[in-house]
Amino acid sequence: MARYRVDSLGRISLLLWFGLFLGLIAFTAKAETRRPGSGDVFGDASILLGELRTEPERTFLKFAKVAMTKGAWGDAQVYAHRVLTLNPQNMEAQAISASTAAISGALDEARQALKVVKDNRGDPPYISLVEAILLEKQGKPERARNTLTRALKGNEEHPVFRYLSGELFLAAKDIANAEKEFKRILDREPGFTPALAGMGQVSLLRKEWRTAARFYSRALQHDPENRLYHQHLVDIYRQDGEMAKARQALQQMNLHFPRVKEALLAKGRQLLGRGNFLQTVAEMDRFFTIYRKSPGACYLRAAALTNLRRYKEARRDLGNFLLASWGLPQAHHEAGICFLAMEDVDGAAEQFREAVAKDPALSESFLFLLVVEQMRGNFEEALEGLALARAAGVFPPLVQYLMAQTYLALGEWSKYGEKMSQAVGLIPGFSGDVIFPPPQNELWRSVARDRSLMVLYYRNGWYGKALEAGERLTEDCPQDIFVRYFSARSQEMQNRPMEAKESFFKLVRIYPSLAEGYLGLGRVSLQTGALDEAEAALGKALSLYPDNASGHMYLGDLQVRRGEIQAAIASYRRAISLVPLTAEAYPRLSRLLAESSETLLEAADLARKGLTQMPSGPLALDAAGWIMLLEGDTDGGLEKIAAAQVGRPDDPIILYHKGYALFLQGSLADARRSLEQAFALSENFPGADRAREILVKIPPQD
Repeated sequence: MARYRVDSLGRISLLLWFGLFLGLIAFTAKAETRRPGSGDVFGDASILLGELRTEPERTFLKFAKVAMTKGAWGDAQVYAHRVLTLNPQNMEAQAISASTAAISGALDEARQALKVVKDNRGDPPYISLVEAILLEKQGKPERARNTLTRALKGNEEHPVFRYLSGELFLAAKDIANAEKEFKRILDREPGFTPALAGMGQVSLLRKEWRTAARFYSRALQHDPENRLYHQHLVDIYRQDGEMAKARQALQQMNLHFPRVKEALLAKGRQLLGRGNFLQTVAEMDRFFTIYRKSPGACYLRAAALTNLRRYKEARRDLGNFLLASWGLPQAHHEAGICFLAMEDVDGAAEQFREAVAKDPALSESFLFLLVVEQMRGNFEEALEGLALARAAGVFPPLVQYLMAQTYLALGEWSKYGEKMSQAVGLIPGFSGDVIFPPPQNELWRSVARDRSLMVLYYRNGWYGKALEAGERLTEDCPQDIFVRYFSARSQEMQNRPMEAKESFFKLVRIYPSLAEGYLGLGRVSLQTGALDEAEAALGKALSLYPDNASGHMYLGDLQVRRGEIQAAIASYRRAISLVPLTAEAYPRLSRLLAESSETLLEAADLARKGLTQMPSGPLALDAAGWIMLLEGDTDGGLEKIAAAQVGRPDDPIILYHKGYALFLQGSLADARRSLEQAFALSENFPGADRAREILVKIPPQD
């Protein structure tokens, strides 16, 4: 289809992107907070969810049709594909799939879908529509016009058919008729985004810059993630001499790099995992001032609100999340945990059942479902399900642990003790003959419930809820090693190192030979800067378990902090030799070896392995970005290093790498700022000498 060709915008500076990661998106603060979702477009969320439960095929088809009439090609394609996963013979969905594929330029996919529609004698007007689009894409406008004329018979007011007619007039430079077609659509459907963009193209051909800018601005209100519209708007302002508006439009466009959106969602997930629920809500509110919709953001906000016990608001976001994600097993699993945390047991059970029905291998949902049965008092059903899970090879210690809690709820002490002794593998390094007496009071069922939920919440990243269960259990079972361990780990994951340190201390008092307890002490002591305590704890862990790969890796971290680089290299090598898939050790070793040209090739190989195993891990991203930087790809390396900083904002090595990259780009003020931040955190990080040399070359800023 005809497109207005913008002049080259030149290389877009990545500094705006980095500023985003530092939270410098204040210019969006005045925008009205909006949390749009599928319900905004298709109707009331609660009613639609009921329809999805009973008639998913019909409901998804309705979504696809509505999206088509609004010009939301991407949404229409997604929902058409959802229909086709339920029923490949649904010809209306096949026709929509063919149309949207053709419009978006996926011509092979369009032809395949069109063949299916033809073979099954599908809707003739849609067949003609797709054929017309394909002909237009092939540069055959006259044949496309003749084919579309046939399609328009009986579909004179269908916006998609009229839109294609307008595009064909544009291609023929027939501006008057193109305008007539687009206006005809907008009179009936004012939010039909492609028609708004079409009017923008009409105005551009007439060199009416301000009118074109208005139409593209309106189009972006409905489809803010369309980078082509952003590019047009930037160039229009430049053509009209509105440089301030052009800069602002460029800022808005830069927000819509895919990595920016992913990074903002990653920041939200990190805040949620650390228990910063109010900040998670605030970040997602800010997110929705930029992006039209996002199932992931709806979930993050719903989970945060659930933890804040703001259930009414959480249910609204959860409804939008499910509308956008219905039928995806992981989405139902996550929604089930939200409902369970709201104490809506029936709602949770429904979602876990949906998840298992869609993916029987999703064992976590199945286990949650069995714990729900345990909570309902259906102990035999729970035990039967756990036996099936055990036979299917689900993590045996976890299954035994959940069985033990079910027997505890039943009051069958001998079976409870037997299963508990078989569950010791749930804590790494925990073994031996341990006696597990029942609780001293008669609250067996509540203890069984909280123990089961504590472990499953922890495994699914709901550390706050795991801690809530742990706090209740500590009163009833003060010597429970499982409660102490999962409470300490949850506190550690929530970035509460002083509380975690106290919990690990209590853990090793209960079980002095537990290497994992000392390892935890070493980790949190490192985090708080208590290096002598970390050394003592890690030494104790490795004396109890000399072949503990994680112990050697954290010992390497300690040695890096002390500037003992060669010792750290040896520790990281030892960790990898013990467990070759110790993913976290690869980037750690890579970053050290990359400081020497003699070991740069090995560093590059290690960085690739680390990124393969942990593609979104901050250390893996930083190591890969640093290698790219050293190999001459400054922009690509800087992109990865900036993404790494989102996950580890206070890592001096990452700040040093970022500062060096900015220095190479010529962004001297930002380079100095990043390097100074690195030295404020540590004077002795790997590469500190090179960082000082760079700082000397950068003139101080006034």
